[in-house]
Parts: sequence; C-alpha cells; structure tokens
Amino acid sequence: MGFPRRSIKSIQPLPSIYTAFPVNHDSTLSTNTSDLNSAVRLIRPIEDGIEVVPFERSRVLSAPILSPDQNEKEVIISESELSSGGKPLPSIPTSWWQRISLKRRVLVLLVVQFVILLTVGLSLLAARNHSSTTDGSSIVEANQDDSSQHSDSNSIQRGTYAVPIRLPQLQSSACLAKMNESVAWQCASDAIFQLNILPSPAGIPSITMITLGAPPNNGTVQHGHQVPELNPVDLTLLESSENGPTYHFRTTYDRVVLLKEDDLSPAEKPRAQPLIRHPIFQPGESLWRCIFNETLLEGYIYINQSSTPEAGDLGSANRTPTTVHLPKVPYVVKLVEQRVPNGKGPYCEEVVVRQGGGLARLPNNISLALIDPVSELDASRSELIRGTKLRERQQTKDTNNCRCQWLVQ
Repeated sequence: MGFPRRSIKSIQPLPSIYTAFPVNHDSTLSTNTSDLNSAVRLIRPIEDGIEVVPFERSRVLSAPILSPDQNEKEVIISESELSSGGKPLPSIPTSWWQRISLKRRVLVLLVVQFVILLTVGLSLLAARNHSSTTDGSSIVEANQDDSSQHSDSNSIQRGTYAVPIRLPQLQSSACLAKMNESVAWQCASDAIFQLNILPSPAGIPSITMITLGAPPNNGTVQHGHQVPELNPVDLTLLESSENGPTYHFRTTYDRVVLLKEDDLSPAEKPRAQPLIRHPIFQPGESLWRCIFNETLLEGYIYINQSSTPEAGDLGSANRTPTTVHLPKVPYVVKLVEQRVPNGKGPYCEEVVVRQGGGLARLPNNISLALIDPVSELDASRSELIRGTKLRERQQTKDTNNCRCQWLVQ
C-alpha cells in the first residue's frame, strides 16, 4: 500500500522557539505567514510570550537561534532581565560548619565548653588524689618503718630451747592444812623444761605462741614434780615492764606430783622434800599421783636480758642425748606457778607402774585438806582484782598459797 505523496510547501513550519508578540498585535488580522515566521523586533516592554523549549541564556543582547523554520530568529532580552540576570549567585557552602543552622552551632559550642570543663575538672581531681595518695603512702611507709624498727627491737628469737630448772627461787605449800600432806606440793628442781617459741602464723607476724613440755626421754617414771605440759599459748608484750620489753604468758594446767607410798604417812612434822635426787620408779611399784587441777602457770621472758651460757650438761636427772644438744634459752626467764584460790580441791590417787611404761590407776584415793575456806575466798577475790604487773610484784607477799617460782639466768 503506498503512502500519499505530499508537497513540502504544504507542510506548515513549526512554531518559533521563542515567539513574542507586540502589545497591539492581533493574530486574527495577520494573514501573512511569512511575517509570523520571521524574526520580529519587539517593542519594549514585552508583555506576553511563550517559552517552548528551555535554553541557556547568553549575556549578549541578541544571539542567533536555530529553529525548525528556515528563517533565523533572535531572542530579544530586556534590560531588566539583563540586570537581574547579571547578579552573581550565592556561593555554595564548602564546610560543614557553614551548612548547619545557627541553633546547632550554639549547641555545638555549649557541648565543646562542657567537655573542656569536664576534662579540666577530672585532671585537677586526679592530681589531688595522686598527691593525697602520695602523702598517705609516705605516712604508711613512715609508720611501717617505725613499726619495723619497733618490732625489730622487740623481736624474739624463734626455735626450740632448753630451760634448765635448778633450785626453786620460791617454794610454798601453805595452802595445804596437814603437815604430812604438804609434800604433795613440790617444786621441780634439777630438771629440764623444753620451750618451743613457735613461728608466727602466715600473714600475722605480730602473733607469737609458745609450748612448754618435757624433752624426749626413755619412758622412765621419776619421783617428784612432773614437767608441765602446755598447749600453744599466746605471748603478750608488756611495754610498761620495769625490766624492759617483756613477753608474758598465763595459762592453767593440771599439776602432777608423784610420791612414794610412805610419803603421805602421818607425821608430826613435815618431811624433808628431796630437791636434788629423782628416784626412778620400777615396773610393778605402787605410788601416789597427786593432782592439782587448774594450776596457774605464768612466764616472763625478758628479751633485753641475756642468759649466761650453760657449762657442761643441761641437767642430770632427765638427761638424754636429745636434751644435751638443745640450746639454752637465750633470755632470762621467770616461771611462777601457784594454785588458784577457791579452785578444785586437790587429791592423790594410787597408781602402779606398768611393765611397758606408763601408770595404771588403783582404787585408793585421798583428798588433800586445805586451809580455812574463808582465807581461800579472800585470796580468790584479791587475785581477781590484781593486774599482771601488780601480781608480779606481790607474788612473794601472799603466805596462804601454794606457789613455786624459778628464775633461769
């Protein structure tokens, strides 16, 4: 099927890109198409116009523009448009500070000031804490130095030592009413006590503890006052002692004295107590075991007073190879032993020596008679109100107590 052929001249030209009409122009009166398609120099001011296609505006007053029409057209720009178009456009902000609003700028400034003030305050606080910590550490170091010097001057040597007991410095059996029973209170002599100054517990160097007992022996049973057996007991430092720094301990134990069968026989006068000799009981032999429950034992260790070296053996009664090699206690030691007034009544029980060592009880018992109970009560009251220092000075003044005292130099 063929398309109809049409003359080019019959094709109407396209409208101009920019067509402007005078104010007094009437399209109905114009019949000349060539005038409509040709360029028309407009009369100022331009009242009406239609912009068909957007285009870039030139700064020149006129510029040739190609149009679909065969004739060239010119765009006429008014002076007002030229003056308004000549103003430069505002520059685009390049920094973020210029792009944010005024309120946000103020808020940012306030936040920055707050951060600066907070940083300065924390720095001053840290410097103050550091200075106070330094001062505190210096004070602590000074206190530690003082305490270390103080502890060094009052320190006591740890170890196991032999305490040689010679004749008692004081001996009294005044608490017993009967003369024949006074032998039941004997004071140890010519014996060896073993003193153990124990190491301090872990992390507590200020605590010092000791034990007291008999050195190892061959299991023999000897006549007289038996060596005290003390469980670990604390040592207390007496700063106000007249003899300088002194360690003191105080405890109770069950005091035991072994006597022959005829030692408690009735007699008109007290029997002479064997001080030096220590007879050994043989297996199968019967004897009396006299017990004073809750006997008070106190010890004073004068660390500023050194003991004299021991010449020769450390005792002859309970000497063993182990005892010989024990070093003598390096300090002057005083031991005080006495029956607690108004305490449990003492008694003696009959025992027999076993073949393999040790003692077996027999049914016979004897209760030891004491002095007037009123005197016991008065002595008990005076003991309760008496301090350690006062008690140390008045130990030799009480005449109604059973007491022993030894001084090891």
